Amino acid sequence: MSKKAFWTPTPKQEEFLACSAFEVLYGGAAGGGKSEALIVDACGLQQNAILNPNYRAILFRKTFKEARDLVDKSRNLYPKIYPGANFLESTYEWTFPSRAKIAFSYLDSESDCHSHQGQEYQWVGFDELTLRPSDKAYRFLISRLRSTDPTLKCYLRATCNPGGIGHSWVRERWQIPNEGTATSQTIITDSVKTKRVFIPARLSDNPYLSGTGYRERLMGMDEMEQRALLDGRWDVVEVKGSIYKKVMLEVHSESRIRRVLYDRSIPVNTAWDLGMSDSTCIIFYQLVANEVRIIDYYENSGEGLQHYIQILQQKNYIYGRHYAPHDIKVRELTGNGGSRWETAKSLGLKFEIAPNIPINDGIQAVRGIMNRCFFNSEKVARLVDCLSSYRWRENKTDGSFSNTPEHDWASDGADAMRYLAVSLREEKANYPTSQGKVGGWYN
Repeated sequence: MSKKAFWTPTPKQEEFLACSAFEVLYGGAAGGGKSEALIVDACGLQQNAILNPNYRAILFRKTFKEARDLVDKSRNLYPKIYPGANFLESTYEWTFPSRAKIAFSYLDSESDCHSHQGQEYQWVGFDELTLRPSDKAYRFLISRLRSTDPTLKCYLRATCNPGGIGHSWVRERWQIPNEGTATSQTIITDSVKTKRVFIPARLSDNPYLSGTGYRERLMGMDEMEQRALLDGRWDVVEVKGSIYKKVMLEVHSESRIRRVLYDRSIPVNTAWDLGMSDSTCIIFYQLVANEVRIIDYYENSGEGLQHYIQILQQKNYIYGRHYAPHDIKVRELTGNGGSRWETAKSLGLKFEIAPNIPINDGIQAVRGIMNRCFFNSEKVARLVDCLSSYRWRENKTDGSFSNTPEHDWASDGADAMRYLAVSLREEKANYPTSQGKVGGWYN
């Protein structure tokens, strides 16, 4: 079929469209032409899928309005690629002359993915993936990728910018480095090898935006936004309603995320957030002169206190004090009826109780100590992501923010940091520096 050259991909878009990996993430900065590339890739040009009557593709955005924006872009492309393509407004679906179909949809909440139970797609795409709070919907839609037609392969595609509520899980899945450079992984699932690839694209990769003033508009943003959207860096996060945006920007700009060595002459204190249904988080830190050196971080869920005590032993630090939330003495553990403070004590771990102050006062305490904090880049990246992504609860009706923090994946690590901050006043400058090899936290 002859097609007019009405749309010419940039070199980066061409790299994305030609990539044969099963799972590809494209983007990393603003202006890379992500959405158009995704819309074109849905046609399955690598295998002429759009000519196959069995081909089904679906492209997701976060909201209905955003999905409509993609549809509007597709109206300028699909009829020119394949004359006779027809869009049905009631189903939000393109049908092509071959009877192949490309649908547009949205997933406002993670549970919306279950409306696709029983469906079969050969291509699934997500535009602006970092707007998704978790990988739940993404992983569910992977299960909908299957083909009973041996001539049709299945592909998974996504685009995004750094930042957004899903920054952390997206970065972790594709193992994206701070600089936002390309990555490629071999994934083995049920003895089947697949490739997972990240293809970065920046404004400089899109010649069509040269001279439009787009770069100048990006340069007008604050430093954190510029580093993410202009430079395509992933070690900074722009989150709507971010609670610690200003102080975390200072942490980055002052290079206080770096290699921080453990000093064996100084005790390691810990600050905990003890989760019941949520994660349990432990921050390991040392007080050196006026500095708070955060040397390590551990997070897990579904484990008892014995597990976390074993983690402390395995770390082989010389410990000082261990701070826990004020409610550790009243909240019950499932099964034995005792408080977690009593259980920890029986296991040899003596907690001290963090001061019980209002959450917003604790947030102010974190802001107050952040200029003294240094983060070990080798072990506390997850905690940095939590602090960067911790945000105020958004009113979905008008987009305003309340003075109550959102409870999500980032809040557990941020709560542990809050307990660290409010406990600093309890620290003694002349606290003993020698506690025994693993002792100090044993009674």
